[in-house]
Amino acid sequence: MWWARSHLDQHLDRHIDLAVLARDQGMSVRQFSRCFVAAWGLTPQAYHLQARLAHAAGLLRQPGMTVAEVARQVGYADGFTFSKAFSRWAGVPPTRFR
Repeated sequence: MWWARSHLDQHLDRHIDLAVLARDQGMSVRQFSRCFVAAWGLTPQAYHLQARLAHAAGLLRQPGMTVAEVARQVGYADGFTFSKAFSRWAGVPPTRFR
């Protein structure tokens, strides 16, 4: 499961296909998800979302990056969808987080 977590951490800018990750581990998607939850306490999707938004929080603290640029860096096609997800995660919109 270390490899899977590392893979998720290295690909914060894109959607992750669980079927591919499971196949790479020699497991079914269901078995892979259960093992991931047992190891890390979150589903792979929840872990990846949390990692993406935590990375976004770090980027938002850097001067000179717009919210739209941060959204693209963490794999969101538009700032609105990113702002909605970030607000749910952080409790404040990205513009106020700074």
